[in-house]
Amino acid sequence: MLINKLNKYGENNNIEVKKEVPAEHKKYLKSVVAFANGFGGKIIFGIEEKKDSFEICGLSGDVFKIKDSITNSIFSSIEPHIIPSIDLDTIEDKTILIVNVPSGWDRPYHLKAEGEFDGVYVRVSGTTRKADRNMIKELMFEGSQRKYLQLREEKHKQKEQFKQEKQ
Repeated sequence: MLINKLNKYGENNNIEVKKEVPAEHKKYLKSVVAFANGFGGKIIFGIEEKKDSFEICGLSGDVFKIKDSITNSIFSSIEPHIIPSIDLDTIEDKTILIVNVPSGWDRPYHLKAEGEFDGVYVRVSGTTRKADRNMIKELMFEGSQRKYLQLREEKHKQKEQFKQEKQ
């Protein structure tokens, strides 16, 4: 089912596939940042993109160590922190790893090593691109609006709780 969807629609703004976990983590961390700066997404390791199709190749080695390595890389390389969920799945007797990145509330997210402006990435038509100055401003605005709405909602809940306690 997953392969059928990939073969039909390919990679998009929410899905990216990798044959294996690259030794240079930065190659997939850019996509993690881009997903957090957008609507969220998945990076699926263990699927190979061929010329006109996708094929499950699976991951080799200790998948639990791989999972821990990805978690550590994401947590230590990106600011503000992103907490992904990472799942293992077996398809056709081959293990794949799915990194689920939520849409972030505290935008813009960036790679620490590249800095607050040079390390910001976004998804554009199934690709990861460095955000320009205007995109970064928009992400900052979205992040501040989300924080405001979240604070407003929390204050409303506190008022309702206070009213209930008075009764």
